[in-house]
Amino acid sequence: MFVIRSSYWSCRIGNEPQDFHLSPHEVESKAIASFGSKELVDPDKGRKVFQQIERRARHQLGRYSRPFPAANAHFVPWDHVPELIDQLQALKAEFDQAVEDFLTQYPQLRAEWQSQHPDIPDMAYPAAWDLRKKFSLCWHMFKVAGAANAMAIDDIQAELAGQQVRAEQLAQMKQNLQAECQQFAGESLKTLVPRVLGQTAEAQRRKGSTSRPARQWDEPSFFKSLEEQTGPEEVRVARTVLDWARSRFTRLSFGKGAVEGSIAPVLDHADIAYVLFILYSYGSVEMQFQHQLRKPPFDDASKRRELLNRLNNIPGVSLPANSIDKRPSFRIKQLNSTEALEVFFQVVEWYLSEVRKALWGLE
Repeated sequence: MFVIRSSYWSCRIGNEPQDFHLSPHEVESKAIASFGSKELVDPDKGRKVFQQIERRARHQLGRYSRPFPAANAHFVPWDHVPELIDQLQALKAEFDQAVEDFLTQYPQLRAEWQSQHPDIPDMAYPAAWDLRKKFSLCWHMFKVAGAANAMAIDDIQAELAGQQVRAEQLAQMKQNLQAECQQFAGESLKTLVPRVLGQTAEAQRRKGSTSRPARQWDEPSFFKSLEEQTGPEEVRVARTVLDWARSRFTRLSFGKGAVEGSIAPVLDHADIAYVLFILYSYGSVEMQFQHQLRKPPFDDASKRRELLNRLNNIPGVSLPANSIDKRPSFRIKQLNSTEALEVFFQVVEWYLSEVRKALWGLE
């Protein structure tokens, strides 16, 4: 079971009655409980940076898990834990670097904002040395072996190293799980129905009502969400990438995420769909190594490694060496230079060329 915890400075301060020229009598007579708040720095360079990283971390957790109806926790299958840890550690490193960058830029950001809003006094700002403790991104893990056997894991690597020893236990757990589930199939739908002991029909109904319905994204809704979560520069880069991809791929596939939108350029061949990358509305480019594992020619690990090396030639991109069977990602804004975009396009052209040679013998 995983729980993500995130905190960051709001970059705001509450308004006071005098900000609205209200006397204590006027406040009392109008029964005003809150006066709202005002920004202390540009939110695009402060709070929103950390909100986006937190959103991406929760998105990664959601991909590998099922929600638990308490404490914002998620159940993660044990086999998926190592890959999830890799993703979260990369995001934590990005979060920590963003904190350092923000603290370095804080005096300048403060001065710029005060020059535009001279009514904000110096006393409204916290001291730079006091800000660091307001930032944190971490997660807690518990291995659940039964209702009475939940235990915290302090050393995840040591726990993972012992996984082989517990292979027989895991196999038994899977058998128990299968025994507790019933699977039925209709003409076009297969549904897995868990049998939860001691759960009432009303509790089951409430649990089902908490799930978010899927939505069909399209190009306008994707770019609207992307601009709201990132900015116009990321929108410009994403549009350039998609406009370039239209003539090179068979089609664009739009996601059905309940919260985040996605667009994937697809190359179709017979009943095989080749997808190299997916753009997400929270500002990421996700490379689909995992989906190449059974598709020639990138079912060959050496070809995926070559693909990884070519991607890491993009300025600012550094995907982990162990990600050739995963779905590593980088930020869309890392393609905002002409050089970075050209290298990215060269990599995609090379990928498509290799696929065509494998499928049709075309150079």
